Amino acid sequence: MEAKSGLLEMIARRGRRGSVIVPFFVMLVLSILLMVPAMAWATSTSSTDEVEFVRLLNQYREANGAGPLLISDTLSLAAYKHNRDMATYKFFSHTTAKSSYFPVGSQPWDRMRAVGYDYNTTMAENLAGGYPTAAEAFKAWKNSAGHNRNMLDPVFKVIGVSRHFAADTAYGYFWTTDFGAFIDPSAHGTSTGPAPAYTTITGTDRYATAILISQKAYPKGAPAVFVVKGDNFPDALAAAPLATAYGGPVILTPSTGLTQAVKDELRRLNPYKVFYIGLPAKFEAELQALLPKATIKTVRGKDRYETATLLADELENKLGRIDKVVIAPGDKFPDALSVAPLAASKGWAIMLAPASGPLPEVTSAKIKELGIGSALVVGSYVKPPATVKEVLYKVGKDRYHTSAQIAVYAKSQGLSFTHVALATGENYPDALVVGPYLVPLKGILLLTQPTGLPTYINDQLMANRDGIEKLDFVGLPGGVTGQTKILLQ
Repeated sequence: MEAKSGLLEMIARRGRRGSVIVPFFVMLVLSILLMVPAMAWATSTSSTDEVEFVRLLNQYREANGAGPLLISDTLSLAAYKHNRDMATYKFFSHTTAKSSYFPVGSQPWDRMRAVGYDYNTTMAENLAGGYPTAAEAFKAWKNSAGHNRNMLDPVFKVIGVSRHFAADTAYGYFWTTDFGAFIDPSAHGTSTGPAPAYTTITGTDRYATAILISQKAYPKGAPAVFVVKGDNFPDALAAAPLATAYGGPVILTPSTGLTQAVKDELRRLNPYKVFYIGLPAKFEAELQALLPKATIKTVRGKDRYETATLLADELENKLGRIDKVVIAPGDKFPDALSVAPLAASKGWAIMLAPASGPLPEVTSAKIKELGIGSALVVGSYVKPPATVKEVLYKVGKDRYHTSAQIAVYAKSQGLSFTHVALATGENYPDALVVGPYLVPLKGILLLTQPTGLPTYINDQLMANRDGIEKLDFVGLPGGVTGQTKILLQ
């Protein structure tokens, strides 16, 4: 067998000197490149081997704390054209020696810009020759320090990948991967299955959105309904587990009273029990008149913390036992909302505390009274009472990071990305009513910015996209829904 040898070349960032190594049997070439600036777009099609390479790389990045990469069709076109040139004109280099597409002397960033990836961003390129499969190319680059740095660099968000075979060449197989730090319009995920079923649930206001969710979840009515204040969040933060236990929706109403739309929905649901949570007593008679056959149960503590403990009492009465308490901040809303589907699905009581602590005495006393020995604390490092022997904290860098951490934990507890809901993390009403709605399919709620997917949420969707069958956009504008659909296609 004829031996093949070649050059391993590194051009380092910011002018560092490169290194040269001569390997045996196969050729590898590396280049790490710099900043550039603008925009255009072309399309390409990724083969099974190319998609498999990106899957392997994304698994590797996830294991090393780097976010997954989208496939940029634009960068893939640059990679494909460079592979074709190297095979046709018998050269192997980051510098274009001869070309059907690019000026002689073009560097990787020149080729990327030429096909339309023209942005002021960091770029890089890996080349390999002689590896037939994605696994072999991935392993070779992984075992080369410079190539490996490119593959794990968290600055990169997209990758273009091309595998090209030319029988009349020394190496046979050519691989080019081009990396970019800007997500361009041609970027998409690696899913080869059908896209999820997308549903937009957005009413004219928060009250209408809650009604739409109620109608989707309970088209034939519900045995119980939970009426909560829609113009302030604290009293409703702990309602999802109890609503799930009774099999009913959470309905929002203004604190000034029941709107006509809310009255119409309550009549349609025709519940036998209504929980009236944290609202002024003066409206209870109106509610009773509306539903004369229903039992009205008022849950109203001295403050948000006591209200949550009263809801925990009701949950224990319904379930007979509570195995775990979830402690979430009661002076902010995102973390309690993120954990609500998990708590609701598992029958765990949600109790509240100030984010900076300490645990309110009423909360501590209730945890002891209920004999709860296990706690999940989200968005805070508040300490449960000493009687709680098992404590797990989920506290991220911000509300979106915490939401992502909760999602990962929820998956480990039997919940699934089969059904996902996205709702804004900048306001509370839409996410407030989603918890019970997600429970039938053990679904997961992710909070997002209305202007676009935060990195942590983007990463969770990418990591689980092949399992997502149903995705609801709750009260979100078109921009973030469009971004998500591109990500999952």
